[in-house]
Amino acid sequence: MLLTQKTYTVGMTRQIFFSALVVWLLCVLVPLHGAKAQPSPETAPIENPSITPILSPDAAPVETPAPVLQRVQACLTEPQARTASEPDAPLSAEQQALDDIPVPEKTDADVTVMEDPFAGEFVKGTPANLSKLYWYLRVFDLDDDRAVDNYMLINECDMYQRYIHDDFEWTKIRNAAREVLRRERDEYSNRFEFILPVRLGRYDTEKGGFHLVDRTAFENIRRMEITGNSISREICGRNGEIKDYPRNLMLILQKPFSYDFAKVDEHVAQAYIIRKQKEVLDLEYDSRESRYNRIAYVRLRVTLSEYQGNVKGQDGSILSILHGTLEGTDMFEDPFGKMLLSTTTYEAAPAVVVEDGMTVNATSPAPAPVPEAVHAPMPADNAPQSLQPDEGAAAETRPALPAQ
Repeated sequence: MLLTQKTYTVGMTRQIFFSALVVWLLCVLVPLHGAKAQPSPETAPIENPSITPILSPDAAPVETPAPVLQRVQACLTEPQARTASEPDAPLSAEQQALDDIPVPEKTDADVTVMEDPFAGEFVKGTPANLSKLYWYLRVFDLDDDRAVDNYMLINECDMYQRYIHDDFEWTKIRNAAREVLRRERDEYSNRFEFILPVRLGRYDTEKGGFHLVDRTAFENIRRMEITGNSISREICGRNGEIKDYPRNLMLILQKPFSYDFAKVDEHVAQAYIIRKQKEVLDLEYDSRESRYNRIAYVRLRVTLSEYQGNVKGQDGSILSILHGTLEGTDMFEDPFGKMLLSTTTYEAAPAVVVEDGMTVNATSPAPAPVPEAVHAPMPADNAPQSLQPDEGAAAETRPALPAQ
């Protein structure tokens, strides 16, 4: 009886062993056989319809039984299933700390406190944009070769440097530029924005805003010098003045304006104050007070309608005298005009159109001629009577941020 049981046990062990061996062979050899049976496109024989393969009469197509395929698939997928079902390994302390850090959807540079309703409507006061404004206002005549040449110097530097000394080619280029100016000058913009730095005082909870302090407020201003485009900065390899194309301007408004208080929403103001505090947290305690400041930036939105010549500014540089209408003022936290704090729009001014050297006011049936351009530098004390401040109006210099 004991011998029979032992024989039975040995037989079962052999059967299990051979069964496991068969399954292992199926898992290993069948895929290899399938891979050999399916040659790659590079090694596959070229079929020729004129050649008929010779087969044994008893030969039959070899088919893989369905249960074998199921076993192979089970062998291939079972380890993956076990891996997928295993619990995730615990995260390290460093990885857990990294996962806990909140990732903002936008960077600080993309954050806008308030939506700017006038974004893209006004151009910056760059030398290039001012040069186009002079043509829009008919400062130059189309027959003025020097004016056309200097326009190309400012706006088409590569072409200017390449052909200016080739008399024949440059004549063709100048005539082509003249035609472009004749055709497109009316499409140039006369709506400009100028960004000026100011300082803010403490938030007034009763009035709901900031006072402008440290003599940065605008008080009954009608005439101001707006600078910011340095004449020492090269334009197409040149520094200094460019003939008849001033880089900065003296702005004369239709009527005086004052801006000494910026009304700012309380929540927006709180965010601004917190960010200003964070700017000095990394400094030494003793230097925080001296380094802390509340600088903001005022954007003037101006429509320029008339050119009255050139004048010397207080720093000796040449300024173009431009009359305009102040459409509104906006307060920004940053100098790039991204983080708007408040906006103010003034009463709409009459539409202004320039036609053949005439400034046409929509409310005035009689057009007024544009004064003849004065291209020579004009001393400040010899400025036209219209440039003298009105009674109660002040004149001051405002260094704007560089427009480039």
